[in-house]
Parts: sequence; C-alpha cells; structure tokens
Amino acid sequence: MGVVAKRSTRRRALADPKTQLPTGLDNVFFRSRLPYAQLKFKALWNDSKGRLGFVRRDETSLRGVLSGGKSFPDFHAHISIRLITARPKKWHVVYSLVAGSIDTPRGIAQLSGYLQSLRKYLREPERMFPGIVGATFELDSTRWNPVIPLPFSSVKEIPGSPSIAGVDFLFPGGSDDQLHRAFIAVYPESEELRVRFLVRRSMKLDGKLPQELIGEASQRLPIFAQHSRGVQ
Repeated sequence: MGVVAKRSTRRRALADPKTQLPTGLDNVFFRSRLPYAQLKFKALWNDSKGRLGFVRRDETSLRGVLSGGKSFPDFHAHISIRLITARPKKWHVVYSLVAGSIDTPRGIAQLSGYLQSLRKYLREPERMFPGIVGATFELDSTRWNPVIPLPFSSVKEIPGSPSIAGVDFLFPGGSDDQLHRAFIAVYPESEELRVRFLVRRSMKLDGKLPQELIGEASQRLPIFAQHSRGVQ
C-alpha cells in the first residue's frame, strides 16, 4: 500500500521554530505516564501559580496554557498533569503544541521555558519517559497527495456505491520509535487532506521537547503524504 512502518536510523532533524515549521501542522503532542514518586507534584503545583494561563488546579491535577513567545510565535501549548489512582499510582502527563497564537495574561510562561523549569520537580530529570507522540496535519489537497489514492470505490461495478475517503492503519509491534496508528482522509468539498499518526517514543521532559516534537512530526509526514508534482 505504500505505507511501511520502519524503525528510523536517522537522527531527528530539529526544525528551527522560527523558520521551518512544517506546512499544515495543526497540533503535535507527547503523552506519558510517570511513576508516582517521580514527580514532586505539590511543589510544582505551588510554583505554577501565575505562570499558566486559563489554569485549573486541584490537589491531584494541573491544567493550563502556555505562550508561544518569540521562539514559537505561531503556536501555543497546553499542559495537563493528573493523578491516576489505580494501582500503581501514576501521573498522566500530556503536553500539546497547538497551531495559532493566543492572547495570554501578562507573566504567563513560554512553552519551552516552563518545561525546562519542570525538570527541578522530577526526581530523575535526565530520564527518558516512554509514551506516545501524536501529530495532526491539515493540508491543501491541491498541493499534497496521500500515498494511497483517495477516494476510491470498493464496489466499482455497482452504480452509486459509496467511495472510501479515508483509511485507518494499525501497525504491529510495540517497540520504541515505531509507528503505532495512522489515519489519512481527504475532504474534496474543502480541498483538504488530513493526516494523523501516533508513534511510540521515549522523550525527556525538558525545554527541547517542543522542537523534538516538531522534528518528529516533520520526519513522519512524508510516509503518508507527498507534495504534488510540479507544485512547490
């Protein structure tokens, strides 16, 4: 079908957030579950006061919005940390980069700076945490083609039969740095190609994470969508 899940041996190319943001990137996130003892949550909870926009906090959870700042002027970020009480207890952490700048209250932390400061609340700040990286691209279908021709008809010989405009892939295996799930769909009425994928990845929670997420998304996109010939 043209979609093959291969373990990459290339070093991640970290996109320069000022000049090389991937075309059509709508959002990219990292999701992980940290051992309960790994995070000094109460200290982080206290320190986050006034540093997160539109914040929601209680004794076992923290949610808020971060500014893109000068490095990521076209993005903002969401962060969510909540306790999963099922044994063994763990912290469910989701960090998302979202396209679009927003007005945040003065003094709100920038998206990479907050992650860098988070390190002092981790008992092992250099630890790589296993998790999932996910990305969504919304592309102009007059300039981009899916690797599988879409839409297509499954029953061509029956007039009026519905076409298949999207495909969902589930990849085998559970190794780190491996594709887990992908979805490709076309929307002819709006000339849009939408690509979503999930990758099993271990990452550090530090200030480099935003660029690493963008690099991951950029590297995986050509597996599912290519520039149309002759279109720049």
